[in-house]
Amino acid sequence: MTNTVEQMLADLLTREGGFVNHPADKGGATNYGITQATLSNYLGRQCSVSDVKAMSKATAADIYEIQYFIKPQINKLPNVIQPLLFDMAVNHGCHNAIKMLQEELIDYGFNNIGKVDGQIGNLTIGATNAAIDYFCREFINQLCNRRLAFYHAIVKRDPSQKVFLNDWEKRAKSFYQ
Repeated sequence: MTNTVEQMLADLLTREGGFVNHPADKGGATNYGITQATLSNYLGRQCSVSDVKAMSKATAADIYEIQYFIKPQINKLPNVIQPLLFDMAVNHGCHNAIKMLQEELIDYGFNNIGKVDGQIGNLTIGATNAAIDYFCREFINQLCNRRLAFYHAIVKRDPSQKVFLNDWEKRAKSFYQ
């Protein structure tokens, strides 16, 4: 199956939904999952909650493609793992998502990636290609398990976040192969 960036963006925007301003959400008001801080950074000016609410789906898609797919080089990873890593980058931040990938690579014996630095370079790309070639389904499922553990660690550190745990778990499990 070939994943196109357009399909991944459509899936992501559906998962993220529209405008939300949940009092327990540490990111504050979001629209299509884009926070006020992210929109402000993208537009180069301080944005209000009203700006977030008025943001178009096209703007959200542009932010996601540039900041969470191309800039962190997820587009250079094997096609089969791109939807999962892209979603993880959006939900956990690019640095955390890539660190989880690198930690999983090391757990699978791909110690030649250098240090776990949360950045995709040639060593991480090569190791990910090898992991997918040899362990595709198993590797992706273990990365999903690592993601689930990440969510549970968030809730353990901050029990106020438990309100989101069920949806987070569904999100992670939707990527199982």
